[in-house]
Amino acid sequence: MASHKTTTEVSFDYITPGFPSLYWLIGPPNVVQPSYLYHIHDIWRFTLFWTIIIFEAAHLAVAFYAVVIVWWGGRRPVLKVGTVRGAGEQGKRGKESNTGGKGGGAVGKLKVLWMVPVVYGVIAGVEAVLAGSVVGLM
Repeated sequence: MASHKTTTEVSFDYITPGFPSLYWLIGPPNVVQPSYLYHIHDIWRFTLFWTIIIFEAAHLAVAFYAVVIVWWGGRRPVLKVGTVRGAGEQGKRGKESNTGGKGGGAVGKLKVLWMVPVVYGVIAGVEAVLAGSVVGLM
């Protein structure tokens, strides 16, 4: 089995490039210089960090969207519940809440909605560590 370190190909003045990028395309053209990663630990770390950043950003954007949809989607009822036309007094209901009883409404939603970004963030972190480690070590 071959070693993952290619120390014979690396020059003596090699310094691991800094995070966040190997090719920083923003800036004057005379400053842009490509950088390379030679050691397996550096490759794994670089891949892992970028995977965590991308996965967290995507999952938290979706979690924010889900929170917005649930928060504002439930505030405007689509169907008006309570009376049926032409049924007289039999069709009228009492003042029932369509939120499921105790803890419903805005306060009930807040008890659960804060957990959505937390759960999505934890799931993204686990997925990113697994995916970033597998890809970074290949």
